[in-house]
Amino acid sequence: MPTDNTPSDENYLEVKDLVKWFGDDPAVDGISFSIPKGDFLTLLGPSGCGKTTIGSSLAESLGVLFLDADDFHPEANLKKMSSGTPLDDSDRIPWLEILREELRSNRGCVLACSALKQKYRSILEDADRNTVFIMLDISLSLIHI
Repeated sequence: MPTDNTPSDENYLEVKDLVKWFGDDPAVDGISFSIPKGDFLTLLGPSGCGKTTIGSSLAESLGVLFLDADDFHPEANLKKMSSGTPLDDSDRIPWLEILREELRSNRGCVLACSALKQKYRSILEDADRNTVFIMLDISLSLIHI
């Protein structure tokens, strides 16, 4: 990501000193960065790691749309998950294609998505815009599901 721009540069979105608490622990502590407008930030990580919490705060800081990938699951996936059956690639690929189309229809956003496999991220990268993936690394003892 570019680091030599100034806050007044109209072509970039700026985040300065983002802090987000998760209970008594800082989930994000004072990070600052900029991204070109029109780019996408995708927060990755396992269930309960804070993708939605951090992503919504980040989107608000950037003044862009926040998308939670879970909101885009087809009904069949929701039924399968609610029955305790894990999704497989035949379930996930169409869902990721829906997300890719959603990304294509927006100009800059933050997406929270558990696209942990490279082949899943490749589908999202095909949205015809620069996509930056951020893996949330959190201690298992802090994960809340």
